[in-house]
Amino acid sequence: MQVEIPPYGRIKTSVQRAYSISSAPSGKNEVEFLIWRVPGGIVTTYIHDYLKEGDSLNLIGPFGDFERTEDNSVMVCVAGGSGMAPFKSILLDMYESNDNQREVWYFFGARTAKDMYYLKEMSDLKEKLPNFHFVPSLSETLETGSGKVNAEL
Repeated sequence: MQVEIPPYGRIKTSVQRAYSISSAPSGKNEVEFLIWRVPGGIVTTYIHDYLKEGDSLNLIGPFGDFERTEDNSVMVCVAGGSGMAPFKSILLDMYESNDNQREVWYFFGARTAKDMYYLKEMSDLKEKLPNFHFVPSLSETLETGSGKVNAEL
């Protein structure tokens, strides 16, 4: 969806940016996004520093056609950073629609363990979707500052 923010501070006009929906499609009264703060980012700065609970924003869309196919083929998902958003939405939809037989491999990359998030949610989904495999991968370790660490939850 396009998220539109109003003018604020030195930003004199409204600005839009596209974000993937991370909530399940069944949610009719709310929508969730994973929005990381981008240093100097116009929209992320507004969202993290100015937007308050109860404020209104214009949301335009949804757009795009990123969705799972209806066949039973193995799904392979690869993402890092905020790229988790659409996969989280798809996985929640699979659980809610009782599509729990399909094999899903989700490889999620980050630099360090502190850059990982939603690990509990992914672990919970593994319990709900018996053929779901979540594989977090780190490009750096805290001990050495480099190298690769891979582990399946």
